[in-house]
Amino acid sequence: MPKHLTDRMLQWISERLLARLQEYRDQYAHHLILKVPAAGIDEARAFLSERFRQANGAYFECSDEEGRKALLHRFAAASAAVRYRAVHHR
Repeated sequence: MPKHLTDRMLQWISERLLARLQEYRDQYAHHLILKVPAAGIDEARAFLSERFRQANGAYFECSDEEGRKALLHRFAAASAAVRYRAVHHR
């Protein structure tokens, strides 16, 4: 059985980012994910609208599904270096 078979298989079957998240990934080098409580949503919207009226960049509000997947992807990306090293162990 090949070394690290499960890691390689997971790369093929793992859930991919949704289209809107992929577009932002391709457009911007850096991302900030804000998880805001319901009481702060209006304030966050007002701040971000004003901020990006004056500065480069953009923002969007995730649907529940996009938010869940973005947070999961964040944790997957953080461990990617460890997995890469395990798979490419030369």
